[in-house]
Amino acid sequence: MSTVHPQYPERMTAALGPRCARHVFPFAILLFLLSILSAGCAIEDGKPLAEAHFSLEAVLATDAPVDSPNIYLTGDGVAVTVSAVAFRITEMALISASASGEGITFDPENPPAPYTNCHAGHCHSTESDALYTYAEIEASLGGSGNASESVLARLETSVAVTLSALNTAVVAEIPDVLDLSAGEISAVRVTLGEVSFVGMTEDGQVMRFENLHGHGESVHREPVVYRANASRTINREAAYHQTFGLVWTLDADFIDDLVNAASGDDVEFTDVISSHSSLLLEHDHASEDEHDHASKGEHDHAHEP
Repeated sequence: MSTVHPQYPERMTAALGPRCARHVFPFAILLFLLSILSAGCAIEDGKPLAEAHFSLEAVLATDAPVDSPNIYLTGDGVAVTVSAVAFRITEMALISASASGEGITFDPENPPAPYTNCHAGHCHSTESDALYTYAEIEASLGGSGNASESVLARLETSVAVTLSALNTAVVAEIPDVLDLSAGEISAVRVTLGEVSFVGMTEDGQVMRFENLHGHGESVHREPVVYRANASRTINREAAYHQTFGLVWTLDADFIDDLVNAASGDDVEFTDVISSHSSLLLEHDHASEDEHDHASKGEHDHAHEP
């Protein structure tokens, strides 16, 4: 640390003169204070514009169960006892879509033949094992093929959820908070790194399936990726607490296909779960607590719910 010579003020006064010294020292103090204030502003500007909070509600939705909440009667009349549908959320991401020209003209939720099961920017095909990007599909349809998207923000997490009863929703709160910068949010992407199903047919046959893909030595765990449409603008006027409530629904055909797979049919579990489930953003809103109406630059992490 530097030290001030004890005779420094007297020397400065002698050099500058009493009248000049009276003006120089207050001016130096003013510059020092301004430097502190400017540093403080830089720190405030480094804070995120908003924080994203996520929850995922999952449900295995079927028709009225038989005898007990966990027994499901398939379309072929087979009674299946559902023990558990378990999954692990490994990533949450907010997508910002952009396009030059006209972008894509088809609906990924209802793609044209032969494309099916569109998610994470690509679609499967009923004619081959290849994956096709949205731009490639658009080009094949004669469109611009210039659609693009970018990840505005993402977080890695590890949240395990288990469904052990039919038609009973389970809500998973994602403990991690995602800092947001300015941008337009067009979708929420959820990645399930692990998904499994355990059940038993009425003849005692145990069914165990996981999100495994491939055959023989090429078998591997393939993440199941979903996306839900969203419409949110993040800027300095946006509420600080942004809440994204997602609902993941597995339909009755999910169990039917698994029973067929247990009977020896060549069915990929990844395809089954992707084809018979959907993700929707049902609770899409920004928190409106009193802190969210604070003036620009006054957001504080201490205001977290």
